[in-house]
Amino acid sequence: MLKEFSRVLGWTGWVAIIVILMMVTAVVRTGCSGQARADPSSKYPVNDRRRAIADYIRTAPRCDVDPDAAANALVALESIGGANAELMAALVRIESQWRSTAVSRSGARGLVQIMPGTSRRQFNHLPRTWGMNLYQGSTYLQGCIAGQRGHKEPVRAGLMRYHGGKWRIAPWIIAQFPEHRIYVEPFGGAGSVLMRKPRSFAEVYNDLDGDVVNVFRVLRDHNQAHRLRTL
Repeated sequence: MLKEFSRVLGWTGWVAIIVILMMVTAVVRTGCSGQARADPSSKYPVNDRRRAIADYIRTAPRCDVDPDAAANALVALESIGGANAELMAALVRIESQWRSTAVSRSGARGLVQIMPGTSRRQFNHLPRTWGMNLYQGSTYLQGCIAGQRGHKEPVRAGLMRYHGGKWRIAPWIIAQFPEHRIYVEPFGGAGSVLMRKPRSFAEVYNDLDGDVVNVFRVLRDHNQAHRLRTL
């Protein structure tokens, strides 16, 4: 199964997936270094924390915002329920290099590279200032992380969701498959891919699962199917 998946995905596919994982890992490593300082019981004074964040923002070569104002905004947003300030500083560094006018090829905008559709769905309006852009990104990221309660790595999982998760790369994965009319799902864990692909005339589900095979075997036998309905 793994060999077949690797053949379909190709080396370019693996490179893309590795790059995404490296980006998420970089954000987690940089951002989580500030998790201790985010704790109210931390020994670091608030002003020192803001200064450290501002100094980190200054290292972004394309930064076009006031680092001190941005650091103050991140700490303030965290205090009202937004994402961890250090985590956000790292995320923005990777997303836009702290350039407020950044626009991606897909249309993501501003410091946090939030999509216009996400802004309208989540906040009912587009951000008009870099401060509002930070607010939307911080709030949205914290929602993604909060939605991963129970996950062994909620921050990492939340960051993946911030980028769209499996649904974001599903169209790209689907594009790697050859043209087909009948689609065979070789494993049961790719619902995001299965649901986003064009509908096929027939679907075949994991014939390696004995329980599933047995259900269809019973249903095809009219006598057994009738007995099953009476139970």
